[in-house]
Amino acid sequence: MQKHTLIVTFVGALLTMFSATATAAPYDQSDGTVLYSGTLWQEGKNAIEGHWFVEELESGERFLRLGDDFKTKKAPDLKIILSQREVDSITKRNVLTSGTVLELLDSHEGAQSFKIPDSVELKDIVSVAIHCEEYGIFWGAAPFNPGKVLFASGEWTKKSERVKGSYEIAEVDGGIVLRTSADFSTKKAPDLKFVLSNTSVRDANNNNALSGGTVIAELTSNKGAQEYELPAGVDPSGFKTLLVHCEQYTKLWAAAPLTVSG
Repeated sequence: MQKHTLIVTFVGALLTMFSATATAAPYDQSDGTVLYSGTLWQEGKNAIEGHWFVEELESGERFLRLGDDFKTKKAPDLKIILSQREVDSITKRNVLTSGTVLELLDSHEGAQSFKIPDSVELKDIVSVAIHCEEYGIFWGAAPFNPGKVLFASGEWTKKSERVKGSYEIAEVDGGIVLRTSADFSTKKAPDLKFVLSNTSVRDANNNNALSGGTVIAELTSNKGAQEYELPAGVDPSGFKTLLVHCEQYTKLWAAAPLTVSG
């Protein structure tokens, strides 16, 4: 009897371990379709990390889900809101009246799911916001971008010039785009390019930045939210890093790992 109990316990542990591993995918979704997603949180009072996505099931039900990598500061009354305001225009005074309050967060970290009422028109939503109503503190928000985020990272390794902010690469309507966060910034230069590279962050340098890589686009600005479409046929999963490189001066501005979202 004792031997049988030990076997059952061991098998149960294995199943639990397998289950934990299985849910570590970029999107822990069911049989639905990802309509919107993002990782570009803009801090209000507190930093927010991780990805969110809106999934529509075959039944027509829609859910806003937070990924396994979601994390923020703990508070007793954090609410998640689908807002009709731009991230930069949300404040603690208007955050609760600018959209639809879904529910309280289950936790300040980890995967969570919130049903979206049928009355909500997703085309009217501009951002996802988090707010602590009890203390009247606006936590932060992220732009409500269409498509499914594939890769994301906020950690740039300094090379010659400092780069701040984060990026994400998303699949949208059959194409793939690179987006930067609203707080993205770097030193201005005449010929800065985003480059997908097969060189590791550690090994990337001035001379090899363009070797075996693919130029996505020349930066239209050295700061702020931007979006660039990847060249047709370019699969980002075949690369290791995203670089910011000044081709005119042959200087590597910075490098960031191409990290799977979630």
